[in-house]
Amino acid sequence: MIALACDHHGIALKHELMKLLDEMNLEWKDYGTFDVNGLDDYPVYGYKAAKAVASGECDRGILLCGTGMGISIAAGKVKGIRVCTCSDVYSAEMSKRHNNSNILTMGALVVGTERAKMIARHWLTAEFEGGRHQRRIDMIERIENGEDPESLSFRWTDGRDPAFRQFYIETEKYYNLITGGAANRTGFIPFNASDSIPVVLIAEDHGKAVGCAGLKPYSGQDIEIKRVWIEPEYRGKHIASTLMDRIEEKAREMKYKRTVLQTRLIMHDAVRLYEKRGYTLIENYPPYDKLDGAICMALNL
Repeated sequence: MIALACDHHGIALKHELMKLLDEMNLEWKDYGTFDVNGLDDYPVYGYKAAKAVASGECDRGILLCGTGMGISIAAGKVKGIRVCTCSDVYSAEMSKRHNNSNILTMGALVVGTERAKMIARHWLTAEFEGGRHQRRIDMIERIENGEDPESLSFRWTDGRDPAFRQFYIETEKYYNLITGGAANRTGFIPFNASDSIPVVLIAEDHGKAVGCAGLKPYSGQDIEIKRVWIEPEYRGKHIASTLMDRIEEKAREMKYKRTVLQTRLIMHDAVRLYEKRGYTLIENYPPYDKLDGAICMALNL
């Protein structure tokens, strides 16, 4: 569903874009204005359309005013909105591919009908590329939440790192908790149990370790992702996605062809994260394929 909105300057162009959306078999919803009397205020309609996109009622939005600027400023004040104001195809397409823009604004007094339709078509068919660009989107979201985008830093180390050793123990406790001891992970955990993991990435917030992920050669062209952990108070801030981005990039640099990992069906958030990143279920992944409730997943790099 595409949200449409405009002030009086954009009504005629909005109707032309409705025809384009119909041709592309895309559903749309008009949030106004419906009146050409010039008494309308673009912030009202920009807000309505932006809220619809931010809430998930609509997937994207196309907004119009005289220059495209005013309505973009209004829409951009809604949390979760990433606006691009464009008058050329390249900018519109790249705003989606690299910036994952979810609202396009154009100036009805700036671009003609055919150019506007061309811009809209390219923007609507472009796809977000993810990867390193998601890391930057995460930083933008931290700004939106009043946080310093550079508050998080990352450092490479190995399994002997004290912070990772502590996270290793925390993951053992967590696995034991969610399996009710079925994972047979009770008892003493050796201090150096994590030492066999040669590549580790630590996420830090102003020097405080808040998350980790490791890499350990598995077999042949596969490398295993180990111990993805985010401290509870930092979950939901896309740190796991950023860790995965960097860990997968490192695996590519190391010339591996596939990353493999083990998780559990009961860990719904983790499974969703991996599926969203393109991981698929695999079999014959010993010894984890013998654990009750365990699933094994892989991603071709």
